[in-house]
Amino acid sequence: MNVSDKLRSLTYSLDIQMVGVYFWCGNFVIQFGGTEVDDEPFYYPFVVPTFIGFGFVLPNYFSWHTPFDQFKRIERKVNNVAEGFETRAVK
Repeated sequence: MNVSDKLRSLTYSLDIQMVGVYFWCGNFVIQFGGTEVDDEPFYYPFVVPTFIGFGFVLPNYFSWHTPFDQFKRIERKVNNVAEGFETRAVK
């Protein structure tokens, strides 16, 4: 799993409220709990937008993370075509 996938997994876990403790600083990620990003049936194209941050999700689904408005969308290029929710769903 490369660094980008680790950051995407952290974002995915925060997004779907998986119980855990999360810390990131640039591309360095420490994640206790959560899950790996699941790209089937669709590629998950988001990462946290802050350079450094902390977040947690408790078993009662109470959660908190470094404040930001929304996750940052990234694009994956396959055969010089950007792929995400929209393009993969059409295939």
